[in-house]
Amino acid sequence: MPNYVDNILFLEGNQNQISKILSYQFSFSNTVPLEDLSDENCLKNWGVRNDAVNPTTDESSTIFLTPYGEPDIWFKKTAEKYPEISMKLFWFQGSTDLEAGMLLSQNGTLIREVYGDKKAEKIGKKYFGYTDDFFV
Repeated sequence: MPNYVDNILFLEGNQNQISKILSYQFSFSNTVPLEDLSDENCLKNWGVRNDAVNPTTDESSTIFLTPYGEPDIWFKKTAEKYPEISMKLFWFQGSTDLEAGMLLSQNGTLIREVYGDKKAEKIGKKYFGYTDDFFV
């Protein structure tokens, strides 16, 4: 069974463009389609081994899981494809080592990338509802 990573994606901008990204059922293939869903192809094009798992979506954000890592390549490709949308992705992995990160884009360009364990507790609590007990 994979180690799942918690992800939350926030989008700001043109609602029609946001709807194309989030669509009825959020999937990485909404913006970066793949013909072949092999692990190798998913890793190359999305940065993770499979599509988003259990997405919960509203009009401008989605929470989802990914196996073994964050969808950084998908994020960068989607930001380039939809430059009129500002995107923020926060991710948290707490099943083995505590790791977390944040990706921010504006005008189709990645403007900030933060990776590491120093922000893990803060991101885990603020965006994913983890409590102090989890970090003991």
